[in-house]
Amino acid sequence: AEAVEREISFLENDESSISTRGESKGELKKDVSKQIEGLERSRVIVKFIKLYEEAKKEKNVFDYDDILESLVKIVENSESAVSEIREKYLYVLIDEHQDSSRVQNEFLAKVWSEVERPDVFVVGDDRQLIYGFSGASIDHFRGFKKTFKDAKLIPLLDNYRSTQVILDVSHSLLQSVMSDQKLVSQSKEHHPIRLVEANTEADEIIAAGLDIKEKIKKGVNPNECAILVPKNRQVRNALEILHNLGLPLSSLEALNLFEQEEMNALLRVFKIIDSEDTPSFVLSFFDKFSGIKPLEAHQFFALQNMREFSLQTLLDGHPSLFKTSNQEKWVEKILNWKNFLKENHQNSDLQPLIEKICKEFFDSKEKGELISGKDILHTVLSLLDKQKVKNPQITFSEFVLYLEKLKLYGENVPLVVSPKEGIKVLTMHSSKGLEFDYVWIAHMDERSLNSGKSMGFTLPEEIKERVEERDVDAFKRKLYVAITRAKRFCTLSYALESSRGSEQEVARVIADLPPEILEKQKAKVVAQEESERPDLSKLQKLVAQKYRDRYVSVSLLNNFFECPWKWYFRNLLQLPEPKSTSLEFGNAVHSVIDKILKMDHQPSAKELEDLSQDKEVMRIISKWAKERLPEISLKRENEQSVSVKDERFPHLNLYGKIDLIERLDKDNIRVTDFKTGSVRKKSEIEKLDEEGRMSTYLRQLVMYAYLIKQNPKWRVDVRESRLEFLEAKNKKDAFYDHVISGDEIDLLIKDISDYDKFIKNGEWLNRPCDYNSYGKNTNCEYCKMSEVYK
Repeated sequence: AEAVEREISFLENDESSISTRGESKGELKKDVSKQIEGLERSRVIVKFIKLYEEAKKEKNVFDYDDILESLVKIVENSESAVSEIREKYLYVLIDEHQDSSRVQNEFLAKVWSEVERPDVFVVGDDRQLIYGFSGASIDHFRGFKKTFKDAKLIPLLDNYRSTQVILDVSHSLLQSVMSDQKLVSQSKEHHPIRLVEANTEADEIIAAGLDIKEKIKKGVNPNECAILVPKNRQVRNALEILHNLGLPLSSLEALNLFEQEEMNALLRVFKIIDSEDTPSFVLSFFDKFSGIKPLEAHQFFALQNMREFSLQTLLDGHPSLFKTSNQEKWVEKILNWKNFLKENHQNSDLQPLIEKICKEFFDSKEKGELISGKDILHTVLSLLDKQKVKNPQITFSEFVLYLEKLKLYGENVPLVVSPKEGIKVLTMHSSKGLEFDYVWIAHMDERSLNSGKSMGFTLPEEIKERVEERDVDAFKRKLYVAITRAKRFCTLSYALESSRGSEQEVARVIADLPPEILEKQKAKVVAQEESERPDLSKLQKLVAQKYRDRYVSVSLLNNFFECPWKWYFRNLLQLPEPKSTSLEFGNAVHSVIDKILKMDHQPSAKELEDLSQDKEVMRIISKWAKERLPEISLKRENEQSVSVKDERFPHLNLYGKIDLIERLDKDNIRVTDFKTGSVRKKSEIEKLDEEGRMSTYLRQLVMYAYLIKQNPKWRVDVRESRLEFLEAKNKKDAFYDHVISGDEIDLLIKDISDYDKFIKNGEWLNRPCDYNSYGKNTNCEYCKMSEVYK
C-alpha cells in the first residue's frame, strides 16, 4: 500500500509525466494516466486482501498458501518438528522443481540444508517453467545448487519422445540455463516443422483440420492429435470449426461452462423462474431454445411498452398480445416450470426441477451440436452436489445466486462430459505433461501469444522487481512446452488478420528463429461450401419503419456508432439492460444530486443522511455538497428534458436530458453533465476516431449545446459546456470545460444525417463494430446476440 502511494505521488509530480506538445500540453501523458489508474485499482486490491485475511481469522480457516507459510514457520521455530520430519522422511523426491515457489524451497532448505548428506533428488527442466504467476522463479530453480552445494548435476540428454527436428527447433528457441548441451533424439524419423501463414484465424483451424484428416487417412490415430492455442476463448472457436469439418473431438472438458451460450440461456431461465427477472425474460425470446424466430421476437417487442414490460404485465394483458403460437408456447413453458418450483418448494432436493427444465429446455435442440443439453445438465448438477455438501438445505434462489457469482467472477468451471475418442483442443498452458504424435500450434501472432487476461492492475516498480518474474524468456518457455508436446509432426501457424479484422503478424519469438529451421507455407484455402446468407431484407424494412418512433438522443447515437447491434437491441427494441453495480451506483449518485439541487438551501448533515443509506454514495455526495454546491448558481434547472425538431430531419425527434443548466447571465448559460467512474483526459475526450467522429463524451456536450440553441424555450448559446467527474481525487481533474464550436455542431449534424441514412438504406447491418473492451479481453455482447439473425 505504501509503495502504491509513493509511486502515484511520484508519477503525478514527475516532470517527465507531463505532456509538452499538442493539445494535451501541460496534462499528464496518457500512458502515465493509465498507469496511475492501474495503481489505484491495486490500492483497492490491498484493501480486499486485508478484508480477506480478517475473514479467514473469523472463520478459523486456512488457504493453501497459509498451509505452506505455516509449515515454514513451524520448522523455523521448532527443532523437534524438524527432527521428526527428517526421521520420518528419509528420501525426498521433488518433481517438476522448476515450478516450486519461494516458500516451498524455504521449507526444503530449513529442514535438509544442514544435513551432511541429505537424500534429496530433484527433477526439473528450467525451459518448462510456466507457473511464474503462482510464485515459481528461475532463481529458485538455480538456487538449489547454492542451498545444497554438494549436489551433483546430471543432465538427461537422451530424449525418447520427439524427433531430432523438433528438439533442434526447441533448442534454437530456448536453451537451458543449467547446461548448454543439446538433447539427442532416439527416434530415426524426420518430419520438417512448418510455419503456416493463413489469412484469418478461422483459416488456420480449417487448414489444421484438413491436414489432420490427411494424417488420419495415412494411419495416425485421432487420439494422438492435438491443436494448441494460447487462450481459453480460442478453444471453443477451434472446436466448432473442427466439429463442422466432421472430425472426432475428445477435449470438450476443456471448455468453460459459462462461456457456452447454452449455459447462459439456461441461467436466464433459472432467473426468470426464481425472480421473474425482466431482462432475462426479454432476452430469452431471442434464445434459439425458446422456439421463437428472431423476427417474431422483434415484431412482438416492437408493439410493447418496454418501460413497463414484465412477465406479470404480459400475463395481466390482453391475450391478443400473443401474435404467434411460438410465443405462447414459450411463456407456457416458463409458467409450467414456475408452478413446478412452487409446488415443490418444501422439497430440498433441487435435482428433479433442474432435470425437468433441462430436458424440456434443450428438447428442441438440433442433433449433432458440439455441446449437448446433457453436458450442461451434468455440469450444473455437479455444481449442485458440491453446494449441497456445504448446505444440504440449499434453496433454488441460493443456487441461482451461486451460479451468477461464478459467472460474474469469471470462475473457470470445466464441462462434465463423457469420455470421447478424438482430437484434443487445448491451451498451450494446459498441454504441459502431455504428448501427441501430431501437434498444430495455432494463433502464433504477437498479440495472442504474448497478451494475457488483464484486469488493468499495475504493481509499483519496487514491488514488481521483487515479485514479478524477471525473465524475458517467459513467452519462449510457453512455446517451448507446446512444441515439445509433439513426438513426430509439429506445425505452427498464424493469421494476417484477427477475428476483429485488424492486421497482425507472426510473434517475434518465432520470427527471430533461424529461417532455415522452419518450412514456411501458405495455408491451403479449400473452397468451403458457402452457407446460405441470411435474408435480412425483412428486418431492414421493419427497422426502417420503426426507428422514426424513437427519440434520437446522444446515448442512442453513441450506441449506434459503437455497435449498430447495440443500438438495435438497446435503443430500437428498448430491451431492458441487465443490472450492473456501476450502473446502479451511477444512478444512485445522480438521484441524490437531483434531490439536493431541487433544495433552496445548503442541506444539513441529517438531510444528507436521509437521502441515501449507501456509504460510498454518501462519501461522494457529502464532499460534493460541501465543496461544490455553494459554487453552483441558484438560477438553475436540473434534470431538464429538452427536445427539438430540425427541418433537415422532420421525421426525427431530437432529445436530451441535461443534468444541470445554470444561468450565468441574461444571455449565457452553462451546461454540466455529472459523471461517475474514472476521470477522462482532455486529449481522450477531444480525440476523433478513424471516421472523423467525436468521442461519446464530446458528442454528449455538443448535443446539449445544439438542443439548447434550437429549443424555443431557451434559444441561447451555451457559453460553457462541462463534464464534472464526481470521483476525481484532485479538484483540478474534476472538470472538463469546453466551448462548443460551429465545426463540432456540424460533426453532430453529420452523425444524425448518417444515422438516418444508414437506417433508411439498411447499411447499418454492414457497419463494423467499434466495441472496445479496455483491456478486459472481452467481445461485444451485442454482436454475439445478433448471431440469432445469422
